Amino acid sequence: MTASSGSFDSTDPHPAARADLREKVADLARARDRAKRVTATLDFERFRADQIFAAANETLIVEQADAVKAINSQEQSLRGLAIAFGEATGERKPVPGVELITQTKLVYQDADALAWAQRTGIALSLARKEFERVAKSTALPFVTTTQSLAVRLAADLDAALAEVS
Repeated sequence: MTASSGSFDSTDPHPAARADLREKVADLARARDRAKRVTATLDFERFRADQIFAAANETLIVEQADAVKAINSQEQSLRGLAIAFGEATGERKPVPGVELITQTKLVYQDADALAWAQRTGIALSLARKEFERVAKSTALPFVTTTQSLAVRLAADLDAALAEVS
């Protein structure tokens, strides 16, 4: 047999080994085909199960989406009120579960930062996270900072409120 044609070749010094390899290739091809069929069946069954689950739990799914929207709206409102309160009073912990923190934001042009990184040999491209780490601790003439209040809300508000009860 020859490797390319698969036909018998009386000059092949390893016909048994070649036949064994061919059989192993065929076995692998069958195994891959079976894996594809099983995966396709599993994907279809998962899709069907998801549809059945969604249909059976439609009311809960809508209720969950509404609850998440309500949380987001209430958090946004609470954050706004807390920032306004903190700016007016200077208090950083106005009520349990709410803490005002000062966030510092670096302001710079990407082109200036990239030119600086290349000129100093720190980087060939702008790796924003690393650049900002350096810029926070090093005075760079093209970087300014702005500060703003942000609100940190306790993950467990019930526990925070229970501390003062």
